[in-house]
Amino acid sequence: MTPLNTIGLVVCILSLLPRLKKLELTGIRFHSNLSDPMPSKLPPLPKLDRLQLYITTSGNDTASDPYNIIRLFPEIDHLHLYYSVYDETDGAAPAVIGPNTLPLNGNLKVRVLSMSNVPLGLHNRIMCDTSIAGSVRSVAVECGVIDEALGLSKFLSYARDGIEALSIDLTPFLIMVDYDLSLPDEQHMLDVLIPGIKACTALREFDISLCFCLPENDEDEYDSTVQWNCLIGLLSELADDVEHVTIKFMVPHGGHYEFYHIKEPEFRILHWWPTVSSLGLDWNALKNQLERLEKLQELTIQNYEGTLWNVGQEDEAFITEELGTLSRILKFEDTT
Repeated sequence: MTPLNTIGLVVCILSLLPRLKKLELTGIRFHSNLSDPMPSKLPPLPKLDRLQLYITTSGNDTASDPYNIIRLFPEIDHLHLYYSVYDETDGAAPAVIGPNTLPLNGNLKVRVLSMSNVPLGLHNRIMCDTSIAGSVRSVAVECGVIDEALGLSKFLSYARDGIEALSIDLTPFLIMVDYDLSLPDEQHMLDVLIPGIKACTALREFDISLCFCLPENDEDEYDSTVQWNCLIGLLSELADDVEHVTIKFMVPHGGHYEFYHIKEPEFRILHWWPTVSSLGLDWNALKNQLERLEKLQELTIQNYEGTLWNVGQEDEAFITEELGTLSRILKFEDTT
């Protein structure tokens, strides 16, 4: 028997499940030298309520195969992509996003799109897909590098008033910027993202994730300029009709840092659990931007999912006082 390739195997299984509503594929591994062509004939496939791809990759992986699996379906209510491990060169694609890179097949409809830790090649394929951009209503994406932000901004500029909910996770970018001054600064990131944000004229929900890294010197006052510039810069471009804003705080490694000492060859663990008040955040700037949103009904502040560090009772009291009259719409959520 001739072994089936990945796409062929998925199609074979799906053909036996005409009433399928939710599909989760976990631990999938693709290799560029084994890239699977799309089958010449496809059986009618069902509309999915949810498609989750949890992909484990290795060197020389390709973006084509997971993208082709996604394109098997005519409609997906919620598409979630997550890579547990990948090489930064896997599925690499040029950052140039434009008409010449758009796929010819325009049939797929996606209502909710969320991507986490996705290699740039697959990220760009999704962001260049006009059928997804033309049907999506909710988007949640990480922006760790400028190329990802460029893809997202182009995607939002195409989707325009179709976007009702937007979640941007800037924690990967902010972690790298804090430790590598040679990287693009926050103004470059804002310059790339803002055109897409401004295009979302029907936006109702906005969610942003920020992180705060251990200062180089314990005696230094914390400098939150980069993080707050990103937050204020994006809030300033939101449509006036936004009703819900969520701000997520994160400390990398849950506040646990390991250091290796050359003179004493051992790892030492430093616990950094800052209070919100110690971060030196400009709450007046935040209030000014939030008060501009006349239809704002709810402001949520929560800790980043999975982090051990969280916003405690002392922090909640401090934030409530700083926000003044906005505290009437303020709520806190603990996701730990």
